Amino acid sequence: MGFSEYMKSLPYPRNKIVEELAQRCKVSNCSVYRWIRGKAKPNPLCRGIVSDYLGMPEEQLFPVE
Repeated sequence: MGFSEYMKSLPYPRNKIVEELAQRCKVSNCSVYRWIRGKAKPNPLCRGIVSDYLGMPEEQLFPVE
């Protein structure tokens, strides 16, 4: 399950997770929502941070297309 699918599977409200990821990656909440919608992809550093935070392998969250 990729990042977008995983985040969409979480129960509402998921804004706490979005805020935490944004803070850890030093990006805006809007950027994280763009990742969830598939409109943008996080940079390699942020992918590692997201992977560590969610406790899932980076390759699973952000597979090479």
